[in-house]
Amino acid sequence: MTFNNNTSFFVDSERNTTQCGCWECCPPPPPPRPCPPPRPCTCPPRPCPPRPNPCPPGPRGPRGCPGPPGPMGPRGATGPRGLQGIQGVTGATGGTGSTGATGATGIGVTGPTGATGLHGSTGATGVTGIGEPGPTGATGVTGIGEPGPTGATGSPGATGVTGIGEPGPTGATGIPGAQGAQGEEGPTGPTGIGETGPTGEPGPTGETGPTGVTGPTGIGEPGPDGDVGPTGETGPPGDVGPIGPTGPTEILQPYLDTSIGTQSLDEDETVTFPALDNPDFFADGIGYDGNDTFTIEAAGIYSLTCVLSVADSDDSAFYILRGGSGSGAIAGASLLEGFAQLTITWVGFLAVGTTLQIVNGSGHDVNLSDASGNNSRAGHLSLFRFADNGVI
Repeated sequence: MTFNNNTSFFVDSERNTTQCGCWECCPPPPPPRPCPPPRPCTCPPRPCPPRPNPCPPGPRGPRGCPGPPGPMGPRGATGPRGLQGIQGVTGATGGTGSTGATGATGIGVTGPTGATGLHGSTGATGVTGIGEPGPTGATGVTGIGEPGPTGATGSPGATGVTGIGEPGPTGATGIPGAQGAQGEEGPTGPTGIGETGPTGEPGPTGETGPTGVTGPTGIGEPGPDGDVGPTGETGPPGDVGPIGPTGPTEILQPYLDTSIGTQSLDEDETVTFPALDNPDFFADGIGYDGNDTFTIEAAGIYSLTCVLSVADSDDSAFYILRGGSGSGAIAGASLLEGFAQLTITWVGFLAVGTTLQIVNGSGHDVNLSDASGNNSRAGHLSLFRFADNGVI
């Protein structure tokens, strides 16, 4: 049997039939209409569309005489191993029925092997249909009749070749025989080649037999992860823990903040600051001599910022002079051609007893003054402790 892609007709050269029946039913199909050659363009070649069969199916003919056995066909390829089906509910054991006579074997091409499911109850064998092969449909319901007992399996015989000829009418169902003991399963014979008859009408479901042995687990890749389920309800609140110890009421740190008045400084002279009772002077935890020197009373990490308003046309420079532990200049800043604000900033560790001064390092006299004429606004100094030590 052949299939013509250009005409969508099945043609059986031996039986001289088409998809719609015999030659007496409808005229012979037109000759194959080849597809036009591909055009040299950017469009890919497309196959000709299938043409529907205009002839309706004819009536089923009488059953013909069995033909001589045909040659044995080649053994079909083994299909992939299917996944294990879900185990069905165990039903009550059905009564033992008599075995019916085996119906005539249909002629057709064997469809692909389906996935192996769990063993269900065995129904009576349905009648084999006669006709041209159609597409393989889904497995029908178990055939009509009470499930008969399984007969004893004899030693496997060689599979005979399928005969060629029109199938005759189905014989009447014989009286079921008694169930014999189950024999060993024989090897599967080679698959014959022939046309598949149409699927018969599904019979009513027989009584459920005992659950069969679970088949082997199928082999396959695990499926994708399912979606995350909804969030569950919030549980009841836990018990309140014990109250922790009370922390310190406040954190005290030494600090100093003061303005700087108008003054003229000689080379290497220190900047002077207001007296302790001046309303612009604030200090706590840092010693002060009332003139130009501050003394550290609590070791720790300090931040110092000094802003000076320089009123000179020459270049100028100032630096912080540290006395005591680690004495020397620790930070400085400079200006080009003056008449601007100069800012010195520094952060670091200062030990107890360390002294700090701001020194004129310009190499010449420098005037500090406020352009607005306010004698107490020629500069500003801030010094405060913010940590015991650095990160270890």
